[in-house]
Amino acid sequence: MACGLAPERRGCKTAIYPGSGISAAHPREGGDPSWSAVMEVLSWIPASGGMIGGSMAFYVYILASKKYGTLYIGMTDDLEKRIWERKEKVLKGFTAKYDVNQLVWYEMHDTRESAFIRERSMKKWSRNWKINLIERENPDWEDLSETWSS
Repeated sequence: MACGLAPERRGCKTAIYPGSGISAAHPREGGDPSWSAVMEVLSWIPASGGMIGGSMAFYVYILASKKYGTLYIGMTDDLEKRIWERKEKVLKGFTAKYDVNQLVWYEMHDTRESAFIRERSMKKWSRNWKINLIERENPDWEDLSETWSS
């Protein structure tokens, strides 16, 4: 059963994060002790990067290797730094191995928790849903980071 909107009506467990204004369906309805541990850790990580208008910004982003190529979804509080790390292959792993470094979509969040929940949700989406999201905002799959000034 999918939780999504109105999880309480579907019999899903929900997690409420005090002070964040977030109430989200638990990713595994049966419960996962690591979920609360992850949220606890996130609440203690100091914010370090994306200040927008005096408040902290968090980002969920999609990288692509090329148009309709390999996709990667991530989350960060410093988008410019993270994209630079991906392009320069400072961070080893999936994106370096498959040359996934073109920023084709991103969105801003007010809290680390909301960005984390959105990232985890999007990682479960079908490939077609991800492509549709990209093409609604960026039909030519342009590398959005190329418009940033150095």
